[in-house]
This record gives sequence, structure tokens and C-alpha cells, in this order.
Amino acid sequence: IELHKERGYPDCTADVQVQVDEHSGEVSLSYRISPGPLVRIGKVVIQGVVDTRQSVVRSRLELGEGDRFDSSKLQESFGALFATGLFSAVRVELAEGEGEVRDLRVEVTEAPTLEFFVEPGYGSYEGPRLKVGIQEGDFLRKAIRLRSEIAVSPRAQSGNISLTDPRAFDSRFGAGISVFAERREEPAFTREDYGTRLSVTRQWSPKFESSLQYELRRSDVEDIDISVTPEELEEFEQQIDISSLSLTLTRDTRNHPIVSRTGGLTRGTLEWGSQVLGSDLDFISLQSVVSRFWPLGSDTVLAFGSRVGAILPTGDKEIPLQERFFNGGEDSVRSFREDELGSKDDDGDPLGGEAFNLYSLELRHRFAGNFSGALFFDAGNVVDQAEDVLDFERFSFAAGVGLRYLLPIGPLRIDLGFNPDARSGEDDFVLHFAVGLPF
Repeated sequence: IELHKERGYPDCTADVQVQVDEHSGEVSLSYRISPGPLVRIGKVVIQGVVDTRQSVVRSRLELGEGDRFDSSKLQESFGALFATGLFSAVRVELAEGEGEVRDLRVEVTEAPTLEFFVEPGYGSYEGPRLKVGIQEGDFLRKAIRLRSEIAVSPRAQSGNISLTDPRAFDSRFGAGISVFAERREEPAFTREDYGTRLSVTRQWSPKFESSLQYELRRSDVEDIDISVTPEELEEFEQQIDISSLSLTLTRDTRNHPIVSRTGGLTRGTLEWGSQVLGSDLDFISLQSVVSRFWPLGSDTVLAFGSRVGAILPTGDKEIPLQERFFNGGEDSVRSFREDELGSKDDDGDPLGGEAFNLYSLELRHRFAGNFSGALFFDAGNVVDQAEDVLDFERFSFAAGVGLRYLLPIGPLRIDLGFNPDARSGEDDFVLHFAVGLPF
């Protein structure tokens, strides 16, 4: 019946006849399908919109005037309207009646679109974090999101203003522009970035998305605490303008964005910076993120996460300090403090590198209520040259246990990481406090 409804027969019915053999007791079932008329959409009648333009509703509908009825597209239209966040109730259905042409009725109840939000957090390195902001979800009455936010912690501050249109020009493509400023005190230096980003996204399916982004930013580094010669220090203290294009492909099958039990996330990003685009630095960067989740019973999950990245200079300039990769901390190899894994200067300050690897395996178990625990194993490295990204001989490790308590903002997490092969100057144990899971 459902197959007929997808092919334009909404009034399809089935009559079932039952026959029982008196001698053998066998039951025979026979079905008689009555498809009814092939139906096309007449008018599209929209009700309930006051502040939002009708064109916003129409752009989310998979069925239009003259189209053949399709029950699957009816459900897709319902999902697309609800996903805008503009409506507290949505109803999409064929008008009652008979015949080959019937109206499509869309009834919505508008929801408040102005939102104030406060998001607290905590990290072992940054300390307490607080993000506050305001968002208007129906800017210009076209479902455009205007968002402004600031985030502060003892070691990091950032601000961002963005404008996002999920259906730019009523197309299948989303577009966004943002202006940002960030400052963060790293263990061996302080970096400052400010600039703008332009992006175009396409949701090809509920699970697959692509994004093309242009970024223009000025990056500065100061308060360098590294034991180097004056000549090397001058090289490190670079203020550079980065102009780059990046392509990101994402496949997300997780059943929950924060506490997932099934599915996984796969994301790959290719970034290209060049003087052709107005950049001071020529480079190619590749980064990947992979996570997988397997339920082992009702309260246990086996989780795997990995991150790999490399940045390769393609011009005559080396990769400056603030553009290098670092590893170690609450969300990476947890037997190290923030950024402390990898090459260091004579005083033990991290120098970063052009490439890194991180692989984590966690066994998560819920004990009772919102309490859960974890056993984890992390492996990762940082290498000086991008071509050594697959040099697995320089890996460091962490084995440990964790305790979590689920809050509305995410799990409150305590992780104790043990270094089974601690080298000179490295800690045997490191304790991390954070809000949110590492992957």
C-alpha cells in the first residue's frame, strides 16, 4: 500500500480474504489491491504564517502545484519545515475529497524566534568557560539566522557575529558569513586571530553534507616563552595574513550529537592557502575526524575516535608557530597536559609540528541514573615535518579511567590518564576535569 502511495495513489486500499482448510488447518490469505485514482496536487494552501513569509514555507515543500502525489515527499516536507525551528507545530496533508486533483494543505504554528542562550563549561587547561549570546531565527522574515556570541575563560576569549541562510535564494544550498575575533593563551605563546569566513553548504541527504569555505584572517603571536636565539625568535614572531579555500565533507550517522550509542561521524577537510588568494603563507592542509560507536548491551558502549592532520608549506615560508599542530590534553592523549606531547625546547616548552595523529578507544558504561564510567586508551604523536605523519614510532600513550555525570549541557567528566612509557620530563599521571566527551 505504501508503495502505491509513493507512486501517486493516496486512496489505495487492500481487502484481505482468509480461507481455512478444514482438513489440514492451513490458512490462505489473498489480497485485493484497489489503488484508487492517480492524484496530482492542485493548489498549495498555507495557513498559520504571520511573521514568516509564505515563500519560506514553499521553499521547504517537496510537492508543488501539478506534481504527482508522493507520500515520502510529504514526510520530507514535514521534516524540512520542522527543521527550520520556526514552528512549534507542523501539519502537511492532502485535503479531503475525491478525484484526480486535490489541494495540499500546510498548517503551521509559529514559535518564538528570538533566543538568548548561556552555555557554561569547564576544561582542565582553560578553567571555567562561559558562552553567552543572542540569536534571531527569522531575520528579514526569511528564516535567516542572525547570531552573536562571546565566550570567555581565564585563558581564552572569543567573539563572533554570523548570518546564516539555510536555503540561500530559495535553493538547496545554504550560505553564511561570519566575523570573528579570538585570543588564546597557549602553554608557550599567545595567539590572536580575527577575520571573516564565507561558506556555502549543501545537505545532500540526512546523513551527508558538503561545505566550501573561504577564510580571510590575520594571525598574530606574542608572549613567546620558548628558548631560542634572537634570530629564531624573530622568525617565530610572525604576524601573517591567511587567505584560504577549504572543502569539507561530512557523513554523520550518530544517533545523538553528544552522547551517541550507535553510528559514527566521518569528516575530511582539505584547505589551500596561496598568494594567488592574497595569503602571506602558501600551504596545503589535510585534516580528518572519524568516530564510531558500538552498543554492547543496554548500558555499555564501545567508542572509537581518531583525528589526523598535516599542514605542508608549498612556498618559501615555513609554517609559523601559531599555525602548527599540538597534541596532549583533556581531549587528546590524556596522559599529557595541554599541548605537552611532541618536540620541546631546552626548557620543556612545546614547539608543535606540521602533522599529528590521535587515536582513542573508550569503553563507556552507565552505572545508575546520570552516572557513568569509562576505561580508555589513547595513542598519538606530533611530528616536525608533514611527510612524517605516518611515522608511528614516535607515538605516546595513555591508559586510564574516567567518571562522568550527565548534565543538560553535556557530561561533567573526570579522567585520570597513566603514561605507560613516560620519558624524561613527562608525568606518570595526569588528572583532567572537563565538560563534554573527548569525541
